[in-house]
Amino acid sequence: MTPDFADGTMRILLIESDPRDARTFAEKLRHACSCFEVTIEHDLDQALARPDDDAWDLILVDQVFPGCTGLETFDRALARWPEAAIVVLAPFADESMAQLAVSKGAQDYLVKKDMTDRGLDRALRYSMERHRAAAERRFLVHELEQSRRLEAMGQLAAGVAHEINTPTQYVSDNVRFLEEAVRDLAGVLTTLRKSADAGEAVSADELKARLDDADLDYLLDEIPRAVEQSLGGLTQIARIVRAMKECSHPSSEDKTPADLNACLESTVLVSTNEWKYVATLRTDYDDALPDVVCLPGELNQVFLNLIVNAAHAIADVVDENSGERGEITVTTRALDPDWVEVRISDTGGGIPASIENRVFEPFFTTKEVGQGTGQGLAIAHNVIVQRHGGKIGFESRPGKGTEFFVRLPVRPEVLEEAETRDEVCTV
Repeated sequence: MTPDFADGTMRILLIESDPRDARTFAEKLRHACSCFEVTIEHDLDQALARPDDDAWDLILVDQVFPGCTGLETFDRALARWPEAAIVVLAPFADESMAQLAVSKGAQDYLVKKDMTDRGLDRALRYSMERHRAAAERRFLVHELEQSRRLEAMGQLAAGVAHEINTPTQYVSDNVRFLEEAVRDLAGVLTTLRKSADAGEAVSADELKARLDDADLDYLLDEIPRAVEQSLGGLTQIARIVRAMKECSHPSSEDKTPADLNACLESTVLVSTNEWKYVATLRTDYDDALPDVVCLPGELNQVFLNLIVNAAHAIADVVDENSGERGEITVTTRALDPDWVEVRISDTGGGIPASIENRVFEPFFTTKEVGQGTGQGLAIAHNVIVQRHGGKIGFESRPGKGTEFFVRLPVRPEVLEEAETRDEVCTV
Protein backbone atom coordinates (compact mmCIF):
# COMPACT_ATOMS: atom_id res chain seq x y z
CA MET A 1 0.00 0.00 0.00
CA THR A 2 1.16 3.54 -0.68
CA PRO A 3 1.63 5.84 2.29
CA ASP A 4 -0.70 8.56 3.49
CA PHE A 5 1.17 11.71 2.54
CA ALA A 6 -0.16 13.55 5.56
CA ASP A 7 1.10 11.00 8.06
CA GLY A 8 4.10 9.27 6.51
CA THR A 9 7.22 9.68 4.39
CA MET A 10 7.23 8.79 0.74
CA ARG A 11 10.44 6.93 -0.19
CA ILE A 12 11.70 7.88 -3.64
CA LEU A 13 14.57 6.36 -5.62
CA LEU A 14 15.98 8.91 -8.06
CA ILE A 15 18.09 7.33 -10.82
CA GLU A 16 19.79 10.27 -12.54
CA SER A 17 23.01 10.10 -14.56
CA ASP A 18 23.91 13.80 -14.27
CA PRO A 19 24.94 14.73 -10.67
CA ARG A 20 23.92 18.36 -11.21
CA ASP A 21 20.48 17.39 -12.47
CA ALA A 22 20.17 14.97 -9.55
CA ARG A 23 20.93 17.70 -7.01
CA THR A 24 18.55 20.11 -8.72
CA PHE A 25 15.75 17.56 -8.84
CA ALA A 26 16.29 16.48 -5.24
CA GLU A 27 16.09 20.12 -4.18
CA LYS A 28 12.85 20.53 -6.09
CA LEU A 29 11.47 17.49 -4.30
CA ARG A 30 12.39 18.91 -0.89
CA HIS A 31 10.79 22.23 -1.78
CA ALA A 32 7.71 20.51 -3.15
CA CYS A 33 6.97 18.51 -0.01
CA SER A 34 8.89 17.62 3.14
CA CYS A 35 7.37 14.11 3.21
CA PHE A 36 9.60 12.98 0.31
CA GLU A 37 12.71 10.97 1.32
CA VAL A 38 15.01 10.80 -1.69
CA THR A 39 17.79 8.28 -2.40
CA ILE A 40 19.97 9.11 -5.40
CA GLU A 41 21.75 6.68 -7.72
CA HIS A 42 23.90 8.00 -10.59
CA ASP A 43 24.63 4.58 -12.13
CA LEU A 44 21.77 2.57 -13.63
CA ASP A 45 23.43 -0.82 -13.08
CA GLN A 46 24.16 -0.02 -9.44
CA ALA A 47 20.56 1.11 -8.94
CA LEU A 48 19.24 -2.10 -10.43
CA ALA A 49 21.56 -4.10 -8.15
CA ARG A 50 20.17 -2.60 -4.95
CA PRO A 51 18.90 -5.16 -2.38
CA ASP A 52 15.41 -6.57 -2.75
CA ASP A 53 14.46 -5.36 0.73
CA ASP A 54 14.69 -1.71 -0.38
CA ALA A 55 11.02 -0.67 -0.46
CA TRP A 56 10.35 2.27 -2.79
CA ASP A 57 7.04 4.09 -3.04
CA LEU A 58 8.12 5.76 -6.28
CA ILE A 59 11.01 5.42 -8.72
CA LEU A 60 12.14 8.34 -10.90
CA VAL A 61 14.39 7.18 -13.72
CA ASP A 62 16.28 9.39 -16.15
CA GLN A 63 15.54 8.52 -19.76
CA VAL A 64 19.12 9.29 -20.83
CA PHE A 65 21.95 6.98 -19.76
CA PRO A 66 25.13 6.02 -21.63
CA GLY A 67 24.44 3.16 -23.99
CA CYS A 68 20.64 3.37 -23.58
CA THR A 69 18.20 4.45 -26.25
CA GLY A 70 14.48 5.18 -26.31
CA LEU A 71 12.84 3.87 -23.17
CA GLU A 72 15.48 1.27 -22.38
CA THR A 73 16.15 2.74 -18.92
CA PHE A 74 12.45 2.52 -18.09
CA ASP A 75 12.19 -1.02 -19.47
CA ARG A 76 15.06 -2.18 -17.27
CA ALA A 77 13.63 -0.44 -14.20
CA LEU A 78 10.20 -1.97 -14.82
CA ALA A 79 11.72 -5.44 -15.20
CA ARG A 80 13.55 -4.95 -11.88
CA TRP A 81 10.59 -3.46 -9.98
CA PRO A 82 7.45 -4.68 -11.82
CA GLU A 83 5.07 -3.64 -9.02
CA ALA A 84 6.56 -0.18 -8.38
CA ALA A 85 5.26 3.21 -9.54
CA ILE A 86 7.83 4.46 -12.08
CA VAL A 87 8.07 7.97 -13.59
CA VAL A 88 10.32 8.73 -16.58
CA LEU A 89 12.39 11.93 -16.42
CA ALA A 90 12.87 13.27 -19.94
CA PRO A 91 15.40 15.86 -21.17
CA PHE A 92 12.83 17.44 -23.52
CA ALA A 93 9.20 17.11 -24.52
CA ASP A 94 8.32 14.27 -26.90
CA GLU A 95 4.61 13.52 -27.11
CA SER A 96 4.96 10.20 -28.95
CA MET A 97 7.60 8.98 -26.47
CA ALA A 98 5.40 10.09 -23.56
CA GLN A 99 2.43 8.13 -24.91
CA LEU A 100 4.62 5.06 -25.45
CA ALA A 101 6.01 5.28 -21.91
CA VAL A 102 2.55 5.45 -20.34
CA SER A 103 1.26 2.64 -22.56
CA LYS A 104 4.14 0.45 -21.33
CA GLY A 105 3.29 1.11 -17.69
CA ALA A 106 4.99 4.37 -16.70
CA GLN A 107 2.93 6.47 -14.30
CA ASP A 108 4.09 9.70 -15.94
CA TYR A 109 6.61 11.28 -18.33
CA LEU A 110 8.06 14.47 -16.84
CA VAL A 111 10.22 17.00 -18.69
CA LYS A 112 12.92 18.05 -16.22
CA LYS A 113 13.62 21.57 -17.43
CA ASP A 114 9.92 22.54 -17.39
CA MET A 115 9.11 21.19 -13.93
CA THR A 116 8.15 23.65 -11.16
CA ASP A 117 8.09 22.73 -7.47
CA ARG A 118 4.31 22.84 -7.32
CA GLY A 119 3.92 21.02 -10.61
CA LEU A 120 6.34 18.33 -9.46
CA ASP A 121 4.44 17.81 -6.21
CA ARG A 122 1.15 17.53 -8.06
CA ALA A 123 2.57 15.18 -10.73
CA LEU A 124 4.05 12.82 -8.15
CA ARG A 125 0.87 12.71 -6.10
CA TYR A 126 -1.20 12.01 -9.21
CA SER A 127 1.28 9.32 -10.23
CA MET A 128 0.93 7.60 -6.89
CA GLU A 129 -2.85 7.77 -7.02
CA ARG A 130 -2.89 6.29 -10.52
CA HIS A 131 -0.54 3.55 -9.38
CA ARG A 132 -2.69 2.83 -6.33
CA ALA A 133 -5.86 2.70 -8.45
CA ALA A 134 -4.19 0.39 -10.98
CA ALA A 135 -2.96 -1.92 -8.20
CA GLU A 136 -6.45 -2.09 -6.69
CA ARG A 137 -7.93 -2.82 -10.11
CA ARG A 138 -5.44 -5.65 -10.69
CA PHE A 139 -6.31 -7.06 -7.27
CA LEU A 140 -10.04 -6.94 -7.99
CA VAL A 141 -9.59 -8.53 -11.42
CA HIS A 142 -7.50 -11.29 -9.84
CA GLU A 143 -10.15 -11.89 -7.19
CA LEU A 144 -12.85 -11.98 -9.87
CA GLU A 145 -10.86 -14.52 -11.86
CA GLN A 146 -10.34 -16.68 -8.78
CA SER A 147 -14.05 -16.44 -7.94
CA ARG A 148 -15.01 -17.38 -11.50
CA ARG A 149 -12.64 -20.36 -11.41
CA LEU A 150 -14.13 -21.65 -8.17
CA GLU A 151 -17.63 -21.01 -9.51
CA ALA A 152 -16.84 -23.05 -12.61
CA MET A 153 -15.44 -25.87 -10.49
CA GLY A 154 -18.61 -25.79 -8.38
CA GLN A 155 -20.78 -26.04 -11.49
CA LEU A 156 -18.75 -29.03 -12.67
CA ALA A 157 -18.73 -30.74 -9.26
CA ALA A 158 -21.86 -32.82 -9.87
CA GLY A 159 -20.53 -34.00 -13.22
CA VAL A 160 -17.12 -34.83 -11.79
CA ALA A 161 -18.80 -36.74 -8.95
CA HIS A 162 -20.71 -38.75 -11.56
CA GLU A 163 -17.52 -39.48 -13.49
CA ILE A 164 -15.87 -40.72 -10.30
CA ASN A 165 -18.94 -42.67 -9.20
CA THR A 166 -18.93 -44.96 -12.26
CA PRO A 167 -15.44 -46.46 -11.76
CA THR A 168 -16.01 -46.43 -8.00
CA GLN A 169 -19.11 -48.57 -8.49
CA TYR A 170 -17.41 -51.31 -10.47
CA VAL A 171 -14.37 -51.26 -8.18
CA SER A 172 -16.79 -51.80 -5.31
CA ASP A 173 -18.59 -54.62 -7.17
CA ASN A 174 -15.28 -56.32 -8.00
CA VAL A 175 -14.06 -56.09 -4.41
CA ARG A 176 -17.27 -57.79 -3.21
CA PHE A 177 -16.77 -60.52 -5.84
CA LEU A 178 -13.16 -60.98 -4.71
CA GLU A 179 -14.35 -61.23 -1.10
CA GLU A 180 -16.67 -64.10 -2.04
CA ALA A 181 -13.98 -65.74 -4.18
CA VAL A 182 -11.48 -65.65 -1.33
CA ARG A 183 -14.11 -67.19 0.98
CA ASP A 184 -14.72 -70.07 -1.48
CA LEU A 185 -11.03 -70.70 -2.04
CA ALA A 186 -10.44 -70.53 1.72
CA GLY A 187 -12.90 -73.43 2.13
CA VAL A 188 -10.88 -75.60 -0.24
CA LEU A 189 -7.58 -74.68 1.40
CA THR A 190 -9.02 -75.28 4.89
CA THR A 191 -10.05 -78.82 3.89
CA LEU A 192 -6.59 -79.54 2.51
CA ARG A 193 -4.91 -78.11 5.60
CA LYS A 194 -7.03 -80.18 8.01
CA SER A 195 -6.20 -83.32 6.08
CA ALA A 196 -2.51 -82.47 6.06
CA ASP A 197 -2.51 -81.77 9.81
CA ALA A 198 -4.21 -85.11 10.48
CA GLY A 199 -1.83 -86.96 8.17
CA GLU A 200 -4.72 -88.09 6.03
CA ALA A 201 -4.87 -88.11 2.27
CA VAL A 202 -7.74 -86.35 0.53
CA SER A 203 -9.46 -88.52 -2.00
CA ALA A 204 -9.68 -87.37 -5.57
CA ASP A 205 -13.48 -87.42 -5.43
CA GLU A 206 -13.62 -85.28 -2.29
CA LEU A 207 -11.13 -82.76 -3.68
CA LYS A 208 -13.05 -82.55 -6.97
CA ALA A 209 -16.29 -81.99 -5.07
CA ARG A 210 -14.73 -79.17 -3.10
CA LEU A 211 -13.33 -77.56 -6.24
CA ASP A 212 -16.69 -77.90 -8.00
CA ASP A 213 -18.41 -76.23 -5.03
CA ALA A 214 -15.94 -73.34 -5.26
CA ASP A 215 -16.37 -73.21 -9.08
CA LEU A 216 -12.59 -73.03 -9.45
CA ASP A 217 -12.52 -72.70 -13.24
CA TYR A 218 -14.82 -69.66 -13.04
CA LEU A 219 -12.75 -68.07 -10.27
CA LEU A 220 -9.48 -68.59 -12.11
CA ASP A 221 -10.99 -66.88 -15.13
CA GLU A 222 -12.73 -63.99 -13.34
CA ILE A 223 -10.33 -63.09 -10.53
CA PRO A 224 -7.59 -61.66 -12.83
CA ARG A 225 -10.26 -59.78 -14.78
CA ALA A 226 -11.74 -58.30 -11.60
CA VAL A 227 -8.31 -57.19 -10.40
CA GLU A 228 -7.51 -55.63 -13.78
CA GLN A 229 -10.83 -53.77 -13.88
CA SER A 230 -10.39 -52.53 -10.32
CA LEU A 231 -6.90 -51.21 -11.01
CA GLY A 232 -8.21 -49.50 -14.13
CA GLY A 233 -11.04 -47.90 -12.16
CA LEU A 234 -8.68 -46.64 -9.47
CA THR A 235 -6.39 -45.23 -12.15
CA GLN A 236 -9.34 -43.40 -13.73
CA ILE A 237 -10.38 -41.98 -10.35
CA ALA A 238 -6.82 -40.79 -9.74
CA ARG A 239 -6.74 -39.13 -13.19
CA ILE A 240 -10.01 -37.29 -12.54
CA VAL A 241 -8.92 -36.10 -9.09
CA ARG A 242 -5.54 -34.99 -10.43
CA ALA A 243 -7.19 -33.14 -13.33
CA MET A 244 -9.64 -31.44 -10.96
CA LYS A 245 -6.76 -30.35 -8.75
CA GLU A 246 -4.80 -28.97 -11.70
CA CYS A 247 -7.79 -27.04 -13.03
CA SER A 248 -8.90 -25.59 -9.70
CA HIS A 249 -5.51 -24.89 -8.13
CA PRO A 250 -5.13 -21.18 -7.23
CA SER A 251 -3.01 -19.45 -9.84
CA SER A 252 0.48 -18.28 -8.92
CA GLU A 253 1.75 -14.85 -9.93
CA ASP A 254 4.94 -16.47 -11.22
CA LYS A 255 4.94 -17.77 -14.77
CA THR A 256 6.35 -21.24 -15.24
CA PRO A 257 6.95 -23.50 -18.28
CA ALA A 258 3.87 -25.65 -18.92
CA ASP A 259 2.82 -28.39 -21.33
CA LEU A 260 -0.36 -27.03 -22.93
CA ASN A 261 -1.26 -30.47 -24.27
CA ALA A 262 -1.29 -31.81 -20.70
CA CYS A 263 -3.28 -28.77 -19.51
CA LEU A 264 -5.90 -29.38 -22.19
CA GLU A 265 -6.03 -33.11 -21.45
CA SER A 266 -6.83 -32.36 -17.79
CA THR A 267 -9.47 -29.81 -18.78
CA VAL A 268 -11.12 -32.20 -21.24
CA LEU A 269 -11.30 -34.87 -18.54
CA VAL A 270 -12.77 -32.55 -15.90
CA SER A 271 -15.43 -31.26 -18.30
CA THR A 272 -16.43 -34.72 -19.61
CA ASN A 273 -19.88 -34.66 -18.05
CA GLU A 274 -20.62 -31.34 -19.79
CA TRP A 275 -20.05 -32.60 -23.33
CA LYS A 276 -20.30 -36.41 -23.42
CA TYR A 277 -24.12 -36.51 -23.76
CA VAL A 278 -24.30 -34.06 -26.68
CA ALA A 279 -20.95 -34.28 -28.48
CA THR A 280 -17.98 -36.34 -29.45
CA LEU A 281 -14.75 -34.61 -28.47
CA ARG A 282 -11.74 -35.11 -30.70
CA THR A 283 -8.22 -33.97 -29.86
CA ASP A 284 -5.40 -33.26 -32.28
CA TYR A 285 -2.31 -32.34 -30.27
CA ASP A 286 0.99 -31.26 -31.75
CA ASP A 287 3.52 -33.65 -30.16
CA ALA A 288 6.31 -31.15 -30.91
CA LEU A 289 4.55 -28.31 -29.09
CA PRO A 290 7.12 -26.48 -26.93
CA ASP A 291 6.45 -25.72 -23.28
CA VAL A 292 4.97 -22.24 -22.82
CA VAL A 293 6.05 -19.91 -20.01
CA CYS A 294 2.66 -18.98 -18.57
CA LEU A 295 0.24 -19.03 -15.65
CA PRO A 296 -1.08 -22.60 -16.04
CA GLY A 297 -4.00 -22.22 -13.63
CA GLU A 298 -5.35 -19.22 -15.51
CA LEU A 299 -4.95 -20.88 -18.92
CA ASN A 300 -6.76 -23.96 -17.61
CA GLN A 301 -9.67 -21.70 -16.72
CA VAL A 302 -9.72 -20.20 -20.23
CA PHE A 303 -9.67 -23.64 -21.88
CA LEU A 304 -12.35 -24.95 -19.51
CA ASN A 305 -14.61 -22.02 -20.32
CA LEU A 306 -14.19 -22.48 -24.08
CA ILE A 307 -14.90 -26.23 -23.94
CA VAL A 308 -17.97 -25.80 -21.72
CA ASN A 309 -19.25 -23.00 -23.97
CA ALA A 310 -18.78 -25.30 -26.98
CA ALA A 311 -20.79 -28.05 -25.25
CA HIS A 312 -23.59 -25.61 -24.40
CA ALA A 313 -23.65 -24.30 -27.98
CA ILE A 314 -24.11 -27.84 -29.30
CA ALA A 315 -26.71 -28.66 -26.64
CA ASP A 316 -28.78 -25.73 -27.92
CA VAL A 317 -29.10 -27.27 -31.39
CA VAL A 318 -29.19 -31.05 -30.85
CA ASP A 319 -31.93 -33.20 -29.34
CA GLU A 320 -30.23 -35.19 -26.59
CA ASN A 321 -33.00 -37.81 -26.58
CA SER A 322 -32.68 -38.50 -30.31
CA GLY A 323 -29.10 -39.69 -29.99
CA GLU A 324 -27.95 -36.86 -32.26
CA ARG A 325 -24.47 -35.61 -31.41
CA GLY A 326 -22.29 -32.68 -32.34
CA GLU A 327 -18.52 -32.51 -32.42
CA ILE A 328 -15.94 -30.55 -30.44
CA THR A 329 -12.38 -30.46 -31.73
CA VAL A 330 -9.39 -29.35 -29.65
CA THR A 331 -6.22 -28.67 -31.63
CA THR A 332 -2.73 -27.43 -30.72
CA ARG A 333 -0.08 -26.24 -33.15
CA ALA A 334 3.33 -24.57 -33.03
CA LEU A 335 2.97 -21.64 -35.44
CA ASP A 336 6.71 -20.94 -35.40
CA PRO A 337 9.49 -21.22 -32.79
CA ASP A 338 8.05 -18.29 -30.82
CA TRP A 339 4.26 -18.74 -30.94
CA VAL A 340 1.77 -21.55 -30.31
CA GLU A 341 -1.93 -21.79 -31.02
CA VAL A 342 -4.85 -23.62 -29.42
CA ARG A 343 -8.12 -23.98 -31.35
CA ILE A 344 -11.43 -25.20 -29.89
CA SER A 345 -14.23 -25.64 -32.40
CA ASP A 346 -17.83 -26.80 -32.15
CA THR A 347 -20.72 -27.66 -34.45
CA GLY A 348 -23.22 -25.53 -32.53
CA GLY A 349 -25.40 -22.74 -33.79
CA GLY A 350 -22.61 -20.19 -34.22
CA ILE A 351 -22.49 -16.58 -33.07
CA PRO A 352 -24.88 -14.10 -34.73
CA ALA A 353 -23.06 -11.36 -36.63
CA SER A 354 -25.01 -8.74 -34.70
CA ILE A 355 -23.27 -9.60 -31.40
CA GLU A 356 -19.82 -10.66 -32.57
CA ASN A 357 -18.27 -7.39 -31.39
CA ARG A 358 -19.73 -7.83 -27.89
CA VAL A 359 -18.60 -11.37 -27.13
CA PHE A 360 -15.70 -10.29 -24.89
CA GLU A 361 -17.61 -7.55 -23.07
CA PRO A 362 -17.86 -8.06 -19.28
CA PHE A 363 -21.30 -9.34 -18.17
CA PHE A 364 -22.58 -9.75 -21.74
CA THR A 365 -24.33 -13.10 -22.21
CA THR A 366 -26.95 -14.63 -24.47
CA LYS A 367 -27.85 -17.29 -21.92
CA GLU A 368 -31.01 -17.18 -19.85
CA VAL A 369 -31.00 -15.50 -16.45
CA GLY A 370 -29.27 -17.73 -13.92
CA GLN A 371 -27.41 -19.75 -16.55
CA GLY A 372 -24.56 -17.38 -17.33
CA THR A 373 -22.84 -14.37 -15.79
CA GLY A 374 -21.14 -13.06 -18.92
CA GLN A 375 -17.77 -13.08 -17.15
CA GLY A 376 -16.15 -16.14 -18.74
CA LEU A 377 -15.02 -14.72 -22.09
CA ALA A 378 -14.20 -11.31 -20.60
CA ILE A 379 -11.88 -12.99 -18.12
CA ALA A 380 -10.46 -15.17 -20.90
CA HIS A 381 -9.65 -12.04 -22.91
CA ASN A 382 -7.90 -10.46 -19.91
CA VAL A 383 -5.91 -13.63 -19.17
CA ILE A 384 -4.74 -14.12 -22.76
CA VAL A 385 -4.19 -10.52 -23.87
CA GLN A 386 -3.27 -8.63 -20.70
CA ARG A 387 -1.63 -11.36 -18.62
CA HIS A 388 0.15 -13.26 -21.40
CA GLY A 389 0.50 -10.81 -24.29
CA GLY A 390 -1.33 -13.20 -26.58
CA LYS A 391 -4.39 -13.00 -28.77
CA ILE A 392 -7.84 -14.56 -28.54
CA GLY A 393 -10.53 -14.47 -31.20
CA PHE A 394 -13.02 -16.58 -33.07
CA GLU A 395 -14.36 -17.49 -36.47
CA SER A 396 -18.06 -18.25 -36.61
CA ARG A 397 -20.59 -19.37 -39.20
CA PRO A 398 -24.17 -18.98 -37.99
CA GLY A 399 -25.90 -22.34 -38.13
CA LYS A 400 -22.60 -24.19 -38.64
CA GLY A 401 -20.52 -23.60 -35.54
CA THR A 402 -17.74 -21.53 -33.97
CA GLU A 403 -14.00 -21.93 -33.64
CA PHE A 404 -12.13 -20.00 -30.93
CA PHE A 405 -8.37 -19.58 -31.21
CA VAL A 406 -5.81 -18.66 -28.56
CA ARG A 407 -2.31 -17.61 -29.63
CA LEU A 408 0.44 -17.39 -27.02
CA PRO A 409 4.11 -16.42 -27.01
CA VAL A 410 6.33 -19.30 -25.97
CA ARG A 411 8.24 -17.05 -23.57
CA PRO A 412 7.89 -13.43 -22.33
CA GLU A 413 11.05 -12.34 -24.14
CA VAL A 414 9.21 -12.83 -27.45
CA LEU A 415 7.07 -9.78 -26.65
CA GLU A 416 10.06 -7.69 -25.61
CA GLU A 417 11.89 -8.58 -28.82
CA ALA A 418 8.78 -7.73 -30.88
CA GLU A 419 8.42 -4.36 -29.13
CA THR A 420 12.07 -3.59 -29.79
CA ARG A 421 11.40 -4.19 -33.50
CA ASP A 422 8.10 -2.26 -33.24
CA GLU A 423 6.22 -5.39 -34.27
CA VAL A 424 2.69 -6.34 -33.30
CA CYS A 425 1.38 -9.87 -32.73
CA THR A 426 -0.08 -10.68 -36.15
CA VAL A 427 0.59 -14.43 -36.21
